[in-house]
Amino acid sequence: MKATFILNEDNGNVNIEIESFDRNFTEELSPGEAIKISELIFIAAVKISQEVFRQWLLQFECHEKRIEKDSKIYRYKKDSEKRVITRFGEMKINRRIYQQDQGGKIYVPLDAWGVEDQQVSPDVREAVLFMAAVMTPGEIESCLKKIAMFHPSRTCIQNVINKMEETVSQNEDRYMEEIRNNEELPMEEAKAIVVSADGANILTRESGIKKGRPTTRPKDEKSESRETPSSYKNVMVGMVNLYGDVSRDQKTPERLSQTVMAQMPERNAPQFWKKFDEEVSYIEKSCSSRIPKLLINDGGRNLWAHFDSKEQYNHFERLVDFHHALEHISVAGEGIFGKGTEEGKIWYKKQESTLLEHEDGAERVLRSLKYYLKVERYNNTRKGQIEQCITFISNNRSRMEYKRFRDNGWPIGSGPVEGACKNIVKLRLCRNGMRWSNKGGQIILFLRSLVKSNRWDLFWNSYMNSLNNQVCPV
Repeated sequence: MKATFILNEDNGNVNIEIESFDRNFTEELSPGEAIKISELIFIAAVKISQEVFRQWLLQFECHEKRIEKDSKIYRYKKDSEKRVITRFGEMKINRRIYQQDQGGKIYVPLDAWGVEDQQVSPDVREAVLFMAAVMTPGEIESCLKKIAMFHPSRTCIQNVINKMEETVSQNEDRYMEEIRNNEELPMEEAKAIVVSADGANILTRESGIKKGRPTTRPKDEKSESRETPSSYKNVMVGMVNLYGDVSRDQKTPERLSQTVMAQMPERNAPQFWKKFDEEVSYIEKSCSSRIPKLLINDGGRNLWAHFDSKEQYNHFERLVDFHHALEHISVAGEGIFGKGTEEGKIWYKKQESTLLEHEDGAERVLRSLKYYLKVERYNNTRKGQIEQCITFISNNRSRMEYKRFRDNGWPIGSGPVEGACKNIVKLRLCRNGMRWSNKGGQIILFLRSLVKSNRWDLFWNSYMNSLNNQVCPV
């Protein structure tokens, strides 16, 4: 088989014309033969692409024996071959190496396209990192072998992730500032800002006390300790959503945008709260001061303690997640009427309607609970279920104005942040056998949050700008 191609560029578009195509490869058309010819064309495309790209690079090679860079003199020392994984596969590139007379760091003019300290080109790095937000290195390796010209090993992929972790840890504040400066949020359509936070447990590489009931089988002295080399700890997840109007066929308003962030476990979560408060402040300042600001969370005391202690949130309306409140009421109904009884189901549905239809719904539910606790006798377990619900509503009654929120067209649930805990954390960091270091987990959470917040392109543009502006010897 022989084919002749003509490539020409017209207004930025590359056109390919087939001048001739001699067919003697096969006489019949079939799926198998189509795959064979596709593979041959693919191999040819790889080789052509590599050679064209190599020739383009070489035109920028410096042939001087002596060059000045950053007020320093570098002299040519030798040629050196470098292997770089590009979009067109792995390429060998011969470059000229320069160094100062007194030694020290080298300078390689031909590495200025973003591979100074990398074995992977920037476009391949982006593909690998984007996929790392979704897949493990092994899965990325397998996937790229099927769909791409470039096939980095899982070790190479992990190295790319590790290098990006170093870069992000040093430049995260600058990246986030540039992202926010260039982000376009749907401010004109926004009718409410909703702020929520929650947590999700992951298995870390940090030592801790083993949870659960101790085993009763005989153990040797070494295994007697409850201390384990890995332990479950809480990843914090925060979310800021912009909501629009309530559509006719829905009971809740339309979610226009979501901004999500997550932070690896830390005592009292200081880094998380600092970053999250900054994110909330940025979005709040971007919106009209007349837009309602809402805090919707479950009943976690640590969450409300933070929001109540910060002056930044004094003007926010507060609400306990409706479904979380219903869970407490459901358990109380089992305590009053017994598990699975028809009377309990009827009482539960009545309390649900009461919360949604009455301004003083929480007080009405509370009176009902106290009535049944007073007129009936229960065992300790059932009595405890009722008392826990009474305590919950008593502590949160000021944050249970569900009818007012619904009448205003505001959401009444924290489902989005709970979903984020699953989508950002659980689906990626909680697979079988996974144990995470703080650094390894944080870079995945960072990348994954960018993807889920529709901020990936903004982040990568910021990263590429830093490469384009980087002027330093390697």
